[in-house]
Amino acid sequence: MERIDPSCPRTPCPSVQQRLAAIWAEVFSLDRVEPDDDFFDLGGYSLIAGKIAGRVQDAFGVDLPASVLFAHPTVAALSREIQSRQSPAAARSAITRTASTGRTALSLIQEEVWFHHRLAPENVAYNTQWSLRVTGPFEVDVFERAISALTERHEMLRTTFGEDEEGQAWQQVHDPAPARVARYDLAGLPPAAQAERIEQIVRDETSRPFDLARLPLFRWIAIQLAPQEHDLLVVEHHFVHDGWSFTVHTRELAELYGALRAGREAALPELPVQYADFARWQRAALDSGEMAHHRHYWHEALAGTPPVLALPADRPRPKHQRFRGAEIRLDLPAAVANPLRDLCRGANATLYMGMLAGFVTWLHRYTGERDLCVGSGFANRQRETEDLIGMFVNSVVLRCRVAGSASYLDVLREVRQAVLGASEHQAYPFVRLVQELRPGRDLSVNPLFQVMFSFHDTPARQLDFDGSPVSILERANGSAKTDLNIVVIPRAERLLGGRDEHADQVTVFWEYNSDLFDPATAEQMVEQYRLILTAAVADPAAPVWRLPIVSAAQRELLDQYARGAA
Repeated sequence: MERIDPSCPRTPCPSVQQRLAAIWAEVFSLDRVEPDDDFFDLGGYSLIAGKIAGRVQDAFGVDLPASVLFAHPTVAALSREIQSRQSPAAARSAITRTASTGRTALSLIQEEVWFHHRLAPENVAYNTQWSLRVTGPFEVDVFERAISALTERHEMLRTTFGEDEEGQAWQQVHDPAPARVARYDLAGLPPAAQAERIEQIVRDETSRPFDLARLPLFRWIAIQLAPQEHDLLVVEHHFVHDGWSFTVHTRELAELYGALRAGREAALPELPVQYADFARWQRAALDSGEMAHHRHYWHEALAGTPPVLALPADRPRPKHQRFRGAEIRLDLPAAVANPLRDLCRGANATLYMGMLAGFVTWLHRYTGERDLCVGSGFANRQRETEDLIGMFVNSVVLRCRVAGSASYLDVLREVRQAVLGASEHQAYPFVRLVQELRPGRDLSVNPLFQVMFSFHDTPARQLDFDGSPVSILERANGSAKTDLNIVVIPRAERLLGGRDEHADQVTVFWEYNSDLFDPATAEQMVEQYRLILTAAVADPAAPVWRLPIVSAAQRELLDQYARGAA
């Protein structure tokens, strides 16, 4: 651990500044970072801030909330701030390795998913699915061996789940076993028939639930389209997956595949811990009071939260959540996304905050509510768990208030404050918070929030399998976790080490509860959100009540109707 010299609190000590610059360079995948380089100009956002904070804790023994980095966004300024923290906050306890034997308790994060599984065992809302299109030479046999090696490396990929006679849920790690990849050869089909057959395979595989008591809790399907083209479909249960895990999963598969083809050892570091170690650490930290300050924050932030958000719906809400849904894709063009990036950078905010501010603005306009609670999935990763596959993502509640005269910039400031607070306290398990706050239990709605807005922005390099480039396609499975579940994939923010022609584009997946909303209603929601973002970029100081949610063409039709009615 680097010692901080108290003799230079105002001017950054060279050793501190140099070490911090090296940390930034590592996290941003740059050769060099200068003292005056700005966190936001380098493309920084909350996940990057979390990685820097973990490394600062290791190097200097100083607790560094994201809010501190956002307020001191250069290496020089942050170095001074680190030096000023002469009495660092008590560090969290380390996660340590313990051999897994027999059944162990779930993490509190897994308990949340287990609860929903018990409500609807056949639902696929907690499955996730992607397609990887590989162009070039590809050996399915070698890929199958790579999956086997990955399964041996990560215990979570060979873990099953169940409960005892008293209803206590457990997880159990099993011995490694060879993985199997289902295979289809469609190379002889004409393009139209090929496309139809692919969609049928995808529908069949993504609609099939997992038996949590049987391995594996993932499925890989290899579809050969041509001698040099394969479509790889992966379906995973959320118990073994989150957005960060997918990046680890594909990165390590690529390394293992290349190593097996070349007959060399894979260049993967030894994993310091496994998922069961995290589960044990989390429960011990809660029992010891280590998370008491997180608990205090959330109880204070969510005191007096409003009742269920009443989104105007096309049909009455069913008595029980059925998790039925559909999804609309919006590709936000660079002409909107890049000015929004610039606007956020000028406000020391991230693109996530800017797009969430647009969503909160839309929610306010759509419902008329001023006190809004939006759920979001935060990565919840520590240094020890950065390279692990498993479900670490934790739901947090972002409470945002919109004043009557608020502008988009005002909403952005409110959202920024909520996100920074939640980022600092994201480790407190959502399921425990629900148990403590005890909102009125209603099986027809999600507790504390009914809409979600999340970013899939885990940094990732361009993917290839031993030189054969890979493109990734997100898939839907006809489910919805909440009334609305918005997932945003910012291409530029995720990409390390290169760009493509779509890098500045932002993709929005608008998942909606089809028990409540018709497709036309959901389409209208998406268009209104797009209009609000576009107008906010053009005039961020305008009151939000003036931002249009009806297009010029729609307004003309309404005017014509009004004139005809008159």
